Amino acid sequence: MKNRHLLFVYILVLLFSNAYCQAQTNEKLAAQYLSNGETDKAVMLLEQIYLKDLSNEQNYRSYVNSLLQLKQFEKAEKVIKKRPKKFYPQALYHFDLGNLFLKQGENNKAVKEFEKSITAVDDNIAYASQLIASFFEINELDLIKKLIANQRIKNNDPSLFYNELSKVNFIQNNKSAIIEEQLDFVQAGLISIQQAQNAFSDYLTEQNELQLLRNVLLKKSQLNPNFGFYNELLAWVYVQLKDYEAGLTQNIALDRIRRGEGETILNYAAICKENAAFDVAIKAYQYIITQGIDNEYLAIAKLNLLLTQKSKAISLNQTAQSLLALKPLFENYIQLNDGGNNAAIARKAYAELLAYYLQDPNLATSVLEKIIEDQIGKPNFINECKLVLGDVYLMTGEIWEAALLYGQVDKANKDEPIGQLAKFKNAQLAYYTSEFEWAKSQLDILKSSTSQLIANDAINLSLIIADNTNLDSTSDALSLYAKADLFIIQQKYKQANLVLDSINLLYPAHELADDVLWTKSQIDLKLNDTTAAVQKLTQLVAMDIEGLWADDALFCLANTYDTLLHDRKKGMEYLQRLIVEMPGSLYAVAARKLFRKWRGDDL
Repeated sequence: MKNRHLLFVYILVLLFSNAYCQAQTNEKLAAQYLSNGETDKAVMLLEQIYLKDLSNEQNYRSYVNSLLQLKQFEKAEKVIKKRPKKFYPQALYHFDLGNLFLKQGENNKAVKEFEKSITAVDDNIAYASQLIASFFEINELDLIKKLIANQRIKNNDPSLFYNELSKVNFIQNNKSAIIEEQLDFVQAGLISIQQAQNAFSDYLTEQNELQLLRNVLLKKSQLNPNFGFYNELLAWVYVQLKDYEAGLTQNIALDRIRRGEGETILNYAAICKENAAFDVAIKAYQYIITQGIDNEYLAIAKLNLLLTQKSKAISLNQTAQSLLALKPLFENYIQLNDGGNNAAIARKAYAELLAYYLQDPNLATSVLEKIIEDQIGKPNFINECKLVLGDVYLMTGEIWEAALLYGQVDKANKDEPIGQLAKFKNAQLAYYTSEFEWAKSQLDILKSSTSQLIANDAINLSLIIADNTNLDSTSDALSLYAKADLFIIQQKYKQANLVLDSINLLYPAHELADDVLWTKSQIDLKLNDTTAAVQKLTQLVAMDIEGLWADDALFCLANTYDTLLHDRKKGMEYLQRLIVEMPGSLYAVAARKLFRKWRGDDL
């Protein structure tokens, strides 16, 4: 008796398993038919799948949509009308009938059913949301507007489905309606200023549309001076329009209204600096300083004014005389503010200026050693100073001292970004001294670095080593190339060029030829010989579009034309080549972002 019972259970399980497997097979096969455009084959399987579970909405939709696609309207109507009402809300039932009539060209019948669907929703937000999505699928935008208006009344919520309504207005190109509704909602406290900014970013994509928003805000702020959010949104719009001067004026007004004592201006100055609007950032910091309010913002403004002046001089490739003029400014600031964190930050920036731009590594060394000795600032800041000091030691030929500092930071910050940077610098150092095997072992570890920049640099250097230390060749040419790289770090550009030229003479047609060309182009840029740099970069791209340095060359050409030759149109051509011809490049994402920024898209 017991054995019979077990046999019965076994048979049931077997039958259920077979049925389940068959159902799974039918679903996969139907999906495959639909993917191949063979709807006529899929529809028979979809019918079987639907009839096994009438409650499954997805199976029902797939089946009905396939019938409509095959223009089997009579059968589709029967399926819609026969579906059990307990699985089928009236709103969706009337929508499906309306869609059926629409497909048959019976527009009057369709409209009647759609109207019934809107009424049948009542105050059910979930059904309304589903119905809105369905109306979007068939592009019935006016019906969506009517449904949303109906839902707002029934649910006593004037902001209900505001994103969906903005989407409708966007599709219908009714930007004024988007602006008015978002501003009304902010005024009523139904959405935040940030939510309105997000909506404007999504839906106002052209310059003239942002200008329309600016004009509306200007008018409303004048008519309603007590509503401060208009001024806040205006300040945001000026940033989107890149009208930083007007934005500063607006932020000053906003700071006065809020009695912020400089906080708003300080935040705005940081935005200007980030967008390379250095003159406006400098004005902003100077405004805070001239107010004479002795608070935390005053101290930060004084420091950031100095750092922005340095960034401006470096970014705009100013003359040595202009850079030299910064020296007394740093010295004066450090003397007046000695002992605190801000002074330590200024000291580090001063040391970088001395070492990298004013060719005074000895003074830079003493400044950095003082910071490290005093231990002023957070551990991460001290580690940053150690790395800069290591770079300075490398510039002066003190290889062992540099390796010691890089090793300290690496050991103390395992798996941290600054530790990975220290490991990379130590690997570079080994490469400079022709310890290629050890250098490559460290670089291979860094290929999976969390920092994309470090990972990219590690991959490039590892490839150079691998390509030039194989069994079929000696590493003599690579040793010369590494020596030239070290000369560049030490700012001995004449010696670097001589060594690079010797590679071409001693090893003609060597695999390092494109690497030599790339490096020589970077020396030209450092020496402000833009014409020579562009010539070499163009040659590099022409040599081999799939070469190691081709994407670097295209990206460098784009930035060179924009920043140094003031020809953004030409720069965009090189970005477009990089995006189209090298979609797998590590620069692809940055190139797309920069292309959109230069084109004027709102990012």
